[in-house]
Amino acid sequence: MFLKVGRVLDVRWVASSSRAVKVVWKMYEGLCNHFLNASSDPNRDSKTRAKYSGLRKRLASPEFLLDLGLMCDCLNELSVLSNILQKRSLTLIQAHQHINRSIRVLTSLKDLKGEYLTKATNATNNMNFKNITLEKEERVKRKEEKKSIWKIL
Repeated sequence: MFLKVGRVLDVRWVASSSRAVKVVWKMYEGLCNHFLNASSDPNRDSKTRAKYSGLRKRLASPEFLLDLGLMCDCLNELSVLSNILQKRSLTLIQAHQHINRSIRVLTSLKDLKGEYLTKATNATNNMNFKNITLEKEERVKRKEEKKSIWKIL
């Protein structure tokens, strides 16, 4: 299956970033398997194999999956807003209403999990996502990290 990512640094960067993140979500199993196969490929040098091993380890961590779910939810909302704001027929009042709506939706994601984060949370509880066994990774404390994301928003 081929999915078109498009240019990530396009003028419409929110929509292109949203598509790129959703491709990673959709192709998660294939990416993990590719990195696993590449990390043990004898035709590659040891540095390249180590790089693929690290990528696979990072991709198969519950922390990455939770970050990916949160990014999917946030970028989805921002993408919708971006597309609305690009309409030529949009008035200033309508734009203001749409911006306020998006702010409310993004703020509600602090307390209520979105569609993707809910799926990611369920997968991390089972330590399995799309036939890939998740492996814990030592990182920064999640609560502090999440608070900083919300401060930015």
